[in-house]
Amino acid sequence: MKKKVLPLIAVLSLLSSCAPFKVDPISTSSSSVSSSEKEISKFSYRILEDDSIEITGINEESGSMITIPSLFEGRKVSSVAKAAFKNNKSLVTVKIEEGVTFIKEECFSNCVNLKDVVLPNSVISIGDRAFESCSSLEAINITDNVTYIFNPCPT
Repeated sequence: MKKKVLPLIAVLSLLSSCAPFKVDPISTSSSSVSSSEKEISKFSYRILEDDSIEITGINEESGSMITIPSLFEGRKVSSVAKAAFKNNKSLVTVKIEEGVTFIKEECFSNCVNLKDVVLPNSVISIGDRAFESCSSLEAINITDNVTYIFNPCPT
């Protein structure tokens, strides 16, 4: 699969708070929550109407690297919630496993030490300001599968 590597200048423009740009309409019905947020194991999460999991944060000191799993507590992980890791100063590397499809708004916003993000081919949506103010982020691979991404500001 062809990948696009966005150099630092492109990433910085993506980090802006411009209006979203929709390539194809995406159903967001899976973001309705059927139960309250739970805190078990390393991640906090909620179970969505489609019985998948949305990771809402982390319960313990994560160290400098986390992996968002494709399965958690026996269920498919479909998304990382809005502002799930916002302001996490310890994160340097984030790996998201194949199967996760949505990275929501401000998910990693203001993670100032975040340098490396590994996105799987399954990601189809990256929310507004998902990587805003991630001043250490050097580059990020965005695959052709991404059909919704916030609009970078014109330079």
